[in-house]
Amino acid sequence: MKTRGIYGILSLVIAAATVLALAPALGMGAWADDGAPGAPSAAETPLEPGTLSGTEKSPELGKPSAPETPSAAMPFGDVGAGDWYYGDVAWAHEQGLMSGAGENPPLFSPGAPMTRAMLVTVLYRFAGEPAVRMNLAFGDVKEGEFFYQAVNWAKEFGIVAGVGGDLFDPGADITREQLAAILLNYAKYRDKGPVGAWAVRLPFGDVGEISDWAVGSAMWCSMKGIVAGRPGGLFDPQGAATRAEAAAMLHRLSAALAAD
Repeated sequence: MKTRGIYGILSLVIAAATVLALAPALGMGAWADDGAPGAPSAAETPLEPGTLSGTEKSPELGKPSAPETPSAAMPFGDVGAGDWYYGDVAWAHEQGLMSGAGENPPLFSPGAPMTRAMLVTVLYRFAGEPAVRMNLAFGDVKEGEFFYQAVNWAKEFGIVAGVGGDLFDPGADITREQLAAILLNYAKYRDKGPVGAWAVRLPFGDVGEISDWAVGSAMWCSMKGIVAGRPGGLFDPQGAATRAEAAAMLHRLSAALAAD
């Protein structure tokens, strides 16, 4: 009986090791005990150019959501009640995270790309604009710029790591895999990141195009329902995230953090 028990335990260990060993080939990934990806850093580097124009509107698939407490009418003239992102934009506006431009009425520009500076600024607001204790800004982030405090905060807590060469590249469009990495880093900042070893299959048809450093982030965001993919079952990792997609992912992130 003891011998059979030992063989049973050995079989389970071998099976688990086999799954983790085959994970990359299956479009899966694994996490170490400290919650950091076993592959290269989950930071948002390296920077890849965006591919969407400001007029394209590729929906981040998922069930359209409504604002939890719609206290006012939608202020933006280019966001209609039938748009898949209506509830997400309403939520982001009511939370004071995102605003539009212009007057009579202001425009949200849902199909425009989200820049790296804009995304970190919105995330900083989402965090409650905590005090920044150190001057850690990158070489291309100068004091007095609207995103200076946000980038300092994000760098201090490991939410962003830049694009190399002590640069943040604030005006560049943020790619979808960079956005996934930053959202995971923010969850870890909130002590809501993954813990222990685990692996899940990514449901996207272009898994092979996701950068190695971003696979774990894509897995976590997919598992939490934060990223659902674009039409055709694609993740589109190097595609630029639009303002509508950013609002949707932040809305879902908020729900995921509240549920944990």
